Amino acid sequence: TSIPIEFDPDTLQTKSHLKSSGGVNGELTTAHPQYDFDKKETYNYTTSMFVISHYKIFKHSDNNNERKLVASLPVTKPSYMHSFAMTENYLVLAEFPLRVCPSQLLVGFSLLDRPFIKNYKWNPEDKTQFQIVSKKDGKVVAKCQSAAFFAFHHINAFERGNEIVLDIAAFDDAQIISQLSLDHLCSDQPEVLASAEYRRYLLSLSGGDTTGETLSEHSIELPRINYRYYNGKEYNHAYGISFRRDQPGDWFNQLVKVNIREKQTLLWSEEHCYPGEPVFIPAPNAKSEDDGVIVSVVLNASENTTFLLVLDASSYTELGRAVVPLALPFGFHGQYLPLIKPL
Repeated sequence: TSIPIEFDPDTLQTKSHLKSSGGVNGELTTAHPQYDFDKKETYNYTTSMFVISHYKIFKHSDNNNERKLVASLPVTKPSYMHSFAMTENYLVLAEFPLRVCPSQLLVGFSLLDRPFIKNYKWNPEDKTQFQIVSKKDGKVVAKCQSAAFFAFHHINAFERGNEIVLDIAAFDDAQIISQLSLDHLCSDQPEVLASAEYRRYLLSLSGGDTTGETLSEHSIELPRINYRYYNGKEYNHAYGISFRRDQPGDWFNQLVKVNIREKQTLLWSEEHCYPGEPVFIPAPNAKSEDDGVIVSVVLNASENTTFLLVLDASSYTELGRAVVPLALPFGFHGQYLPLIKPL
């Protein structure tokens, strides 16, 4: 839901619900806004639900909470979209065929004793639709479509000639949502979790059909890149969590690094250890895209402890770890923020 929370960066204490002006409101939003470092602007969208709903794409500048409307795209049955893509000149919404009918919600067809996501229906015949929106004037410059697939996380996107190269962690369908329910995970015989492919789609700025290409033989989720310098630009390296092939049915139990040009994947794993999202931190005065470190919060199930793992981002070898004497709950996402003032 669209409830951003402000917190104190020094104490981490929650301050308040971040109030914005500009009148761009909605009921649902993405968990992953995009930041334009050149223009110092944040982009996001919110879904305004009604009989005819709208995806409202907005932006706001640093130190300014006024939301400025970029585009308002009408939609009858909104798609569940956890993230979106951004290039230098465009924003891309990938509408997966997991959709909700707001008119049914209005007349009470939804059940109050179940999660809201249960109101979404998977309709693969609708395919996955891509809307390419100009950041300059908010116009939809092209629409593309592919066979149905689902994703939580975009990896990156960039412009190349008359097309957009879009990379995404793609599932064949949306069954992963029900597989991640607590009842299912705690059942006696939970099925093997669906895995996401590192998949590339080429979207023509003239519109039309597109087909995905798999870039790695290993699955990837919670993908991260060198966001500060390569988001929205041509890049070569991505990092994520994955499954070890020799341990089917286990939880996410390895870290991956994908080198796109060399078609090479580096791996890190340790017995009974379950890593979280890998966060890339560039080295000071970095000389290459992967010059830096990866940090990941890892559960050691055999020791019932958690440690912060530090890997060399280039070689994917361990540089060190910091252990805490307890097991931290699993999380999804994290951020590295450089110190504004020294300790």
